[in-house]
Amino acid sequence: MPLITTLNNRCAFLIVVLFFLLDSSYSQDKAVNVLPDTGISRSSTRQFIVHGDDSVARGAMCVFCERTKSELLSLLKLRDRWRYPLVIQIRGDLRDINTGSPIKPNIFKLPDDKFRFQIDINLGDKFKAHLLKEELVKLLVAELIIKSGKRVVTANKNGVIPDWIRIGLAEVLSYEGRKLNDGSLSKFLRKGKVLSLKEIVVSDIGKMDSISEGVYRTSCGALVYALLSQDDGASRLQKYLLDFNSGDEKSLDSVKRFFTNNGSANESLEDWWVMECARMAEPNATEILSPIETEKELVECLKIKIVSAKNKNISNKNKKNLGDAIKYFFKKSKNQDVESLEDLNEGKSEYEFLIYDINDYKEIVRKDDKSISVERSLKINESKLLKLSYRAFPLFRPIIQEYQKILINISTGKIKGVDQRLKDLQYIRSSMIKSTNQARDYLNWFEATQIKNRSDNFQNYQKTYNELSRPLPPRKDKLSEYLDELDKEFKR
Repeated sequence: MPLITTLNNRCAFLIVVLFFLLDSSYSQDKAVNVLPDTGISRSSTRQFIVHGDDSVARGAMCVFCERTKSELLSLLKLRDRWRYPLVIQIRGDLRDINTGSPIKPNIFKLPDDKFRFQIDINLGDKFKAHLLKEELVKLLVAELIIKSGKRVVTANKNGVIPDWIRIGLAEVLSYEGRKLNDGSLSKFLRKGKVLSLKEIVVSDIGKMDSISEGVYRTSCGALVYALLSQDDGASRLQKYLLDFNSGDEKSLDSVKRFFTNNGSANESLEDWWVMECARMAEPNATEILSPIETEKELVECLKIKIVSAKNKNISNKNKKNLGDAIKYFFKKSKNQDVESLEDLNEGKSEYEFLIYDINDYKEIVRKDDKSISVERSLKINESKLLKLSYRAFPLFRPIIQEYQKILINISTGKIKGVDQRLKDLQYIRSSMIKSTNQARDYLNWFEATQIKNRSDNFQNYQKTYNELSRPLPPRKDKLSEYLDELDKEFKR
């Protein structure tokens, strides 16, 4: 029996070794059968043909191009029915320095009325993905135009689509969900930094510095977003692109013809653009405020506005008139004069307008016997806090809820322990603002001292400064030579 067991174990061992050798031989044969890298990759829809030595870079480029095309077609509400492929030549590496012009788009006219779309990319330190996206948008739109046959696209010309359309579409696509009004644009428009409609259409991005270019790009994105937000905006944009004439690139006539419902002059377009900017500047419910902005809004929401009566004996008619006046006051805009409230009442000298902070709630309670609608005023503040909670910084939401409870207690006369609760809330708010300022200071310090790669956005400024710092060349006229010699004599 022991002999049989030993033989069985040896047989099992030999079988395992044989299986291992066969598996190793199979793996080696499999590795030998792997196809060599030909330097060419095609995207998932086969429209983009990418050439390059680095297979990883080719794969990333295929994904980038397909995503850009998918977002553009979704924005224009079109199906993916491409006819002409787009060839991308990748040269160099992202670690290369001073590679020159990184992106060169071309449209070649081939025999038999065919076209070849190509983008040459030199990877290096000057490569920027958003510039590639703009050129992709341009060639994809050109492919759509040629495929439709409605107008002729001249090869290797810039007049395929206007620059503001090309840049604006890329800016809209750069925002997730293709919703440009996500907070950053609202703040930009609220500061009144957006360009006029004429400036957007006429400006040349090649002659701008980095700051002007940033304003121009954002303005182009806002304009394209506003045009797409109109009724049938996507179809109107398609018609505009198909019927666009390169000679009208700097004109507003074609824009007026396709995108406005009324008005016959360019001035009316400017009015429409001003109204669109005001609409987009309005913050939406999904725009989350920063801690500093939330604190600022919270301070305003905790200011309680009371209309107090100087005379206790008021007739029912005057009370009714005053109630209407209070409603009108709280519906007024901030820029309206406060005296318009008094003009609605016959006895305007009998009332006074008071503003209290929530910490002065005891004064509000004392004046309750001669005040008009204190409870209504507190209800208005509670409603403001509720609206603020939708957009407030998440850490502030429990604080806002606590202030709402305090307002309800004040309106019902339950003020026990309110002083300590207000004190605790103020301490928490101060601590949060202090932490926010410290975090901001740390990030500024880190960005200024620890980041290894520097931006080249201000190289033009540095170049200009260096040129201005150079000494002026000597003048050769007789008067200048005489003064130079005289200056040398005095310096001996």
